[in-house]
Amino acid sequence: NEIVYPQTADFTFYGGLYRDVNIVAVSSVHFDLETFGHPGLHVTALVEGMDAKVTLAATPQNLLADDRVLYRIYNAEGQQVACQEDPHFILTNVHLWNGRKDPYLYRAEACILRGTECLDQVSVRFGCRYFHVDPEKGFFLNGESGDNFILGILESLQGLNNDSAACAVVHSRTNNAIAHLENV
Repeated sequence: NEIVYPQTADFTFYGGLYRDVNIVAVSSVHFDLETFGHPGLHVTALVEGMDAKVTLAATPQNLLADDRVLYRIYNAEGQQVACQEDPHFILTNVHLWNGRKDPYLYRAEACILRGTECLDQVSVRFGCRYFHVDPEKGFFLNGESGDNFILGILESLQGLNNDSAACAVVHSRTNNAIAHLENV
């Protein structure tokens, strides 16, 4: 019926899409963009003493036999600290991420090479840190206890649904909550 609005649908109620949308075009040889929500490169960092074992997991698609993936890690100043085809790194004397006190981030990069030409490249920022929760003493970050907070902001707030006006309110409330948290 072209006159009556549909009574059942998925995202068309309340004004359509309410989140940011990006259109991404890639060549046939590329890093997969649909692997559990990460951008084609996943970083795992395990701190052991003063070092970190860093594993980069890339998901290249449609490689030819001679194509290869080159991995790089850069420090927060943009200096390359490691470069190799093996996705397993050991960062020595690692600089730990320590929340707002010291939000130090490394950058991992993967590049699909055909000869010397980079066909696709992806990068993500990551921090090296370790934590644990003690039932008696609370939260510890990098071995230190302190005024650390584990906080989350819910997408849905009580009394609001996903129509456009409510989403604007949620977005505004989220921005206000983040601004408040920055002062904590």
